[in-house]
Amino acid sequence: MKSAKEVWREFFDLPLEVKEELANSPSTYEGYGSRLGVKKGAILDWSDYFFLHYMPPSLRNQAKWPALPSSL
Repeated sequence: MKSAKEVWREFFDLPLEVKEELANSPSTYEGYGSRLGVKKGAILDWSDYFFLHYMPPSLRNQAKWPALPSSL
């Protein structure tokens, strides 16, 4: 888990232009995205995410898997 967290941190540290090449799909939500979490009366919290189908393998879209960092 530690190495998985580290490699995804590397991905999220990439320039926005690189991450946006893998923007999420509205039909499946797969890919990179950002959203602003708003809670009434709370401090706004911006979060980035990357959603992938992993199981079952038939749902995997390899085109949405990042090439950078190469360890992904």
